[in-house]
Amino acid sequence: MIDLTKCSVLERIPGKVSGVWLFKGTRLPLWVVLDNLSSGASLDEVADWFEVDRKKVEAVLAFLARETEQTLSVETEAAAK
Repeated sequence: MIDLTKCSVLERIPGKVSGVWLFKGTRLPLWVVLDNLSSGASLDEVADWFEVDRKKVEAVLAFLARETEQTLSVETEAAAK
């Protein structure tokens, strides 16, 4: 499982937007950005539509890629044993 507490551009505050993961300093949920990107929106479109810094979106995507790669490596090593 990916530990989003390690991502410096995200925050989760109980009671703020139902406690979902948000981009720091905003009310923009992570799932909204990921959903739009997976539906074909570009990074520039998402940044414009939701008024979020493109660098923050890039940072989250890079974080998720690194964490996913690590998780898959650990699972692959465990399965090989």
